[in-house]
Amino acid sequence: MSQADVFKATLEAQLGEPYVLGDEGPATHDCSGLHYEGQRGAGVLWRGRPWPRETANDYKNKAVPAGPPYRVGWPVFFMGTSGHAYHVASITEVDPDGRDGWTIEARGRRWGVVRYRMSDPRNGVLARGGKVYRYPGIDLGELEDEMDQVTFDKMADDWAKRNILAVWPPDLKEASEGCAEIGLLETKHKGTAAVSVNLFRVALWRLAKKAGLT
Repeated sequence: MSQADVFKATLEAQLGEPYVLGDEGPATHDCSGLHYEGQRGAGVLWRGRPWPRETANDYKNKAVPAGPPYRVGWPVFFMGTSGHAYHVASITEVDPDGRDGWTIEARGRRWGVVRYRMSDPRNGVLARGGKVYRYPGIDLGELEDEMDQVTFDKMADDWAKRNILAVWPPDLKEASEGCAEIGLLETKHKGTAAVSVNLFRVALWRLAKKAGLT
C-alpha cells in the first residue's frame, strides 16, 4: 500500500463533513486543515520532520508550479491578484495519461468537504482558476488499483479507534454489500480502475447495523 493510497483514503473519509475555519479534524476541517490531515495521514515528511500544520499560503510557499502529468498528493492553490493563496485543494486520483483526475477539498461553509473532477466545467479546480503545484522532493508514489482486505481492515480498525471507538466486524465483503444496499458505497469512477470505499460511510453503516437500524 503506497502513501498515495493512504492520502486518498484519508481525504475520502472526510467527504460530506462541515467546513469550519481553523479546524483540522477529526469531524470538521478548513481547506488547509484537510490538506494537512491527508499529508500527515500518509506519513509525509517535510525536511525530515512531520508535515506541519500551516495556512494555504504557507503551503504554497513550500511548493512550485507544476503541469501534467499530475500526481496524487499535489496541491491546487487559488490565489488573489497579489499571488497570496487563500484556498487549497488536493489531488487524490489521476487518470492514466496524467492530464485529469479528481480533487477533494474543504471548499467552504456552503459546501463542506467535496470531491470534483479536475476538468469539471463548473466546479472543477481548473475551471475555477486553481493552479496545480508540487512539493519538491516529495513523491507519494503510484496509486495502486486495489487495497487488499487486510490493509483495509487495519485502516478501518485504526480509524474507528481514533474516531468512534467502535469494534467493527472484519468482513469487508459484508460491509461492502451492506453499504451498496443502502446507497453508501462509493463506486468506481469512470476512467480509473481504483475503487474508492469511503471509510466514514462504511463506519456509519456498521454502527447502524450494530444498533439494529439496518
